[in-house]
Amino acid sequence: MADHDLVVTVSRTDALSVGESSLPTYTVLVPLTHGSPGRVLRALAAAQYPRRRLDVKLLSSTADGDVVPMWAEQVRADGPALGALYASGLARARGRYVAVYEPADEPEPEQLRSAVVAFERLGMACAGLWVDGRLHVRRYAAVSVGGWNADTSDHDDLVWRLRRDGFTIAAVQR
Repeated sequence: MADHDLVVTVSRTDALSVGESSLPTYTVLVPLTHGSPGRVLRALAAAQYPRRRLDVKLLSSTADGDVVPMWAEQVRADGPALGALYASGLARARGRYVAVYEPADEPEPEQLRSAVVAFERLGMACAGLWVDGRLHVRRYAAVSVGGWNADTSDHDDLVWRLRRDGFTIAAVQR
């Protein structure tokens, strides 16, 4: 089975044309399993997205002493599996949409805007997007199917349950 059902094209111009006041709160989950979050935090600080509308969750199963910027929150999970980290982050998420980044990721500055445009174009039936290899989901859809399974280490189970419940998954081409 392909990892997506359809492809939507969003140009950089399309992404940047969305007014700041139209952008919803966007949750970004970053599991702290592979090093310091410095790279992804720098990329998010430079993102073409209003910081006040970013809900960044740094997910860990330990009480690490990582320095957390004021605009991010450290969330302690109940287990070390990635699924447990994602489940803990989703439970605390405030955004309409949720993206998952790794600590070493450097997403393009307009990636979150591109995802917003894609979700709006595709309508409520589209619950998930793959943007530059990263999963973005509608929070309500992820919650409606039970979120991430705490015992898994990838997104396949969540994507499968979204599809099972009639949602589509799209890939964003830029």
